[in-house]
Amino acid sequence: MRGGMFPEMTFYVFPELIKADEGFLVNGGKKIVANRWEGANGETGILVWNADDKPAKVSVDFGGRFILANEPERGEVDAADPIPPNSLRLYRYKVGDAKGLHQ
Repeated sequence: MRGGMFPEMTFYVFPELIKADEGFLVNGGKKIVANRWEGANGETGILVWNADDKPAKVSVDFGGRFILANEPERGEVDAADPIPPNSLRLYRYKVGDAKGLHQ
């Protein structure tokens, strides 16, 4: 399905994804919204939305091996870079590996 805010992106619905809003910590300000999803393949995604009109320096703490960070507008990005205003960033982790912390 295509949609909304990012019409150039294709969104897929994966029935094996499970919403899991515990077990992670995101710091970055009052206008940061985050949700965690677990996949059947042992990966976890933490989707972070910077709802502010200014860039936000965000840190994500999750007990897994960090794989990569992606943004719809820019593709793969450095996890330590600030998230642009009114933007999304997906942090992907492999569950069961060494602890990951990104600041």
